Amino acid sequence: MSEKLDNKMTTVIHQPYFLPWLGYFAKLVYADKFIVLDNVYFSKRKYIDRVKIINAQGKEMWIGLPIGENLNTPCNKIQFSDKNAINKIIKNFRASYSKARHFKNNIAQIESILNACFDKSDLLSEVNLNIIREIMRLLDLKIPEIILSSQFEEVNNATERVIMLCKATKCNVLISGADGLEAHDLNKIENNGISVSLQDYFKEHPIYYQTRRRDLGFAKGLSVVDCIFNEGTEMTKQFIMDIKHKPIQISEYQKVTQYKI
Repeated sequence: MSEKLDNKMTTVIHQPYFLPWLGYFAKLVYADKFIVLDNVYFSKRKYIDRVKIINAQGKEMWIGLPIGENLNTPCNKIQFSDKNAINKIIKNFRASYSKARHFKNNIAQIESILNACFDKSDLLSEVNLNIIREIMRLLDLKIPEIILSSQFEEVNNATERVIMLCKATKCNVLISGADGLEAHDLNKIENNGISVSLQDYFKEHPIYYQTRRRDLGFAKGLSVVDCIFNEGTEMTKQFIMDIKHKPIQISEYQKVTQYKI
């Protein structure tokens, strides 16, 4: 189990990404509550509907959900236009990872998770959240209390929204990736009694053996399934739970990285 941060009520506030990378889960294991931004507006070239894997040629490749043009539409209102999407995704996994060391032991479970989540809902935010929850169960990770932002009033300003959600859920520690605060006024957040802890998982990304990448070198930031197929569930859990990824308060982070608010 991960260590709580100073016995305070911690939260991660994040959009529900599709089959996200290791760093996404590494934040969640330190959170008491996971506030899912399910009613934010969809935007292209993000990770809500797509993620990268390694293809059969050893190159990074996007896989995604065929949701069409849905700009200015909340993610919890977006439905899928292609019910065969899951078959295409599984086919890509089989073509890309068939030679990976732990593929045979895990493909059935990953396929079952995706099928079950697609059968349960056809809404983008719900499918993504269900997948995240089931991957955490597969890896035997602590699942934080899940709260949907759509349960609260809509606030357009990003900083004001964070403050409102933290106060509404009685959370006083916000956990964020080191590159996830660009849109926020950190001083205003902390002046409202909410401390900020940062985690720079990408900088300390674990290096593991990736099938087909022997000549091209390690690729960071891929879907969690890349690690599961290459290293198995136990090692994937260890990479996520490694104590070196424990979030640290922003004042301490500044000391070691010269990060500026």
